[in-house]
Amino acid sequence: MQGSEGHPTPTGVALPMLAGVQVFISEGARIPLRPARKKLWAVNVPAAGGTLLRHQAGATHILLGDEPFNRICKKLESQAGVAPALVHYNWLSQTLRLGCRQNEDDYAPPALLAHRESAGSTPVPSLSVHEVPRGTTLPDVQSLILHLCLGSPAPKNFAIVGGPPSTVLLLCLPGIGWAQRDAVLEALQPSTPLSVMQLHSGARLEVPSQTLANLVTVARPKRGREGEDGQVSAPGPRPLEFYAATARQMAAAGYPGCEESGATHVPEGYASTADFPKLPGQASLVAVDCEMCITARGLELTRVTLLHGDDERVLLDELVVPDVPILDYNTQYSGITAEMLEGVTTRVADVWRALRPHLGPQTWLVGHTLENDLRALRLVHARCLDTALLFPRPRGPAHRPSLRHLASQHLRAAIQAGAHDSREDAAAALRLLRLKTDAGPTLGVLARAGPAHAHLLDVLGGRGPGAPRLTLVDRPEVLALHAAGAAAALACEDDDAVVRGLNRALACAGGGAGDGGGADPGVQDEGAEGNAQSTPRARGPPPQHFVFASLSDVAERQEREARALDFSDREGCATACAAAAAGGVEPLVQETARRVAAVVRALPPQTLCLLLSGAGNTVLCRCGTPLPGEGLLRTRGCESAMRARGLTGRGAGERRASCGWTKMPSKGLGSSWGPGAGLPLMLLPKPTPPSSRTLYGDSLRARKDCQGAGLTAQRAAAAADPAIERLAATASRGFCALLTTPNAE
Repeated sequence: MQGSEGHPTPTGVALPMLAGVQVFISEGARIPLRPARKKLWAVNVPAAGGTLLRHQAGATHILLGDEPFNRICKKLESQAGVAPALVHYNWLSQTLRLGCRQNEDDYAPPALLAHRESAGSTPVPSLSVHEVPRGTTLPDVQSLILHLCLGSPAPKNFAIVGGPPSTVLLLCLPGIGWAQRDAVLEALQPSTPLSVMQLHSGARLEVPSQTLANLVTVARPKRGREGEDGQVSAPGPRPLEFYAATARQMAAAGYPGCEESGATHVPEGYASTADFPKLPGQASLVAVDCEMCITARGLELTRVTLLHGDDERVLLDELVVPDVPILDYNTQYSGITAEMLEGVTTRVADVWRALRPHLGPQTWLVGHTLENDLRALRLVHARCLDTALLFPRPRGPAHRPSLRHLASQHLRAAIQAGAHDSREDAAAALRLLRLKTDAGPTLGVLARAGPAHAHLLDVLGGRGPGAPRLTLVDRPEVLALHAAGAAAALACEDDDAVVRGLNRALACAGGGAGDGGGADPGVQDEGAEGNAQSTPRARGPPPQHFVFASLSDVAERQEREARALDFSDREGCATACAAAAAGGVEPLVQETARRVAAVVRALPPQTLCLLLSGAGNTVLCRCGTPLPGEGLLRTRGCESAMRARGLTGRGAGERRASCGWTKMPSKGLGSSWGPGAGLPLMLLPKPTPPSSRTLYGDSLRARKDCQGAGLTAQRAAAAADPAIERLAATASRGFCALLTTPNAE
């Protein structure tokens, strides 16, 4: 029978594994959950044949905690020539958990200290994981990283013996969930010892961008070599190219003429700035904003404003009349009235000619949700800086923040109080870009905003000369959001380039991240100059090296497949979810596993590697959940309908029940009230038929009024499909694996 640290062994059972062992807990030992462990040990140690002593006299084993090495050395000196053996407390935990006495030498700090003194290097940590029923969470992973790199308190379910590793690699595997973990682990085992835990996310159906935002959001340290706002100042401003929207982002957002491969084409009726002449007076950076009205063809341009990027002076501010009759001037949002357009003869083609003196193929164009402005201008432009992409929301690109919210949060300015003003909006986007380039990429990307939180890489890089060196190897769009000022950034276009970039970065463990031979053609070192400016240690061992990377090919393909689905096709969505839930390991997952194995084989000595997967194919699961923002609209709509029917206030529960309104779970939205019983999603009463002015799909109001009830019912039916539920049950869980490499001989 095996004993358990977490559950007392029956008193009638005597296990001989601790016969004759007298255990004493060292004074001041850093043991997580020490009072609770001590109570359990007081029951389990005697049941295993040993004794837990209150005093050191007569002890055969003295338990140590996660103390610094200098304290352990002092205890060794005081214990010279004395019989009791010093062992880490995890020796007792593992002995009781496994029901077999563990070898004391594997948990004895004297051997590690002797190796440190003889080899002159810090020993690699020996990691042992306390298995807890709930698995592990992202805060546990954050605590482990901060403990290894900065000496913060150790996390509760990680017991670490030995000094910090020379290199810490955090390798994220988005899109590969708990169900696909065996493909990765089989590629690493049996040659590589692993500690594997189930990772529980903070939200149901968490997407990769949420996992990353939650991972890098940590509590701001109270003390440290940081600025007044607690964030590390960048050693030098990064170029505008670093923040540019990538081809993947532009294609996903619907920029006109942009393809994911990077190729561009000019749709019919559009113009391209690539055909505009390059004139001496053109500005290098301009801000644009457009106002639109509703016509029979959808949204059409009625006003365009262009501001100079240096001093915000107006380069162009024109009213434009559409080519087709206007059905709705959209005055509430555009500020355009019929009186303003009286006598205006300017058309979109005239605007193209007016833009040529100011906008060329090499001009940077900044704005908020630029794809809407470019569609209104019927223009194709490749060099874009979109504040909606630079200040993202954790839930992904489908949930983009409004310009009004960003201006209020970061600029402390109130805009769009009444009707929109294109000049005011363009100036706000320009100021947001300046703030981003001055403060660094990590501004505005945290899962929780406010002065109490900071970016993980800012905290790691904010400890002066003793801070670890930081290297990020990832897609350009990830680097534009998470490359802290002190970090070297290696931009890669695919997973193969990430593997080559990791090999290059890890091979330079003893020097700068930008050292080494010829650069890989698939990898660009964007931050070598900034990283070289960081102050090295004056003496002592070289600083630690923290490397972050992600292999995202699987998640990117899942995103493409989800975008290609027709959500109104219930059978198609259910078939896709059933195939994903019942299908075996995909070839792309196997290829990712081979890449992980190649990275692990190339790890230098004294390296700790964390493999982190936040969730599985949660993007596909969301085919059974509301459209972006639809859940909030339904919630507000239900509340309005309840108020209109007198179903709110005191005694509302009985009135709701009498009217057929019941409380029901809403996928991803918690519990809400809705009409009808037993429905998986709440359904709104049928809305009032929209007027003829808003029957066109390009209008936001058309999407709210015309599609709200229909898509809600379709998605409610799709969410009830068991195939989606089966996929969601497995995709919502990720895994965390830890491995270490031995010291160099």
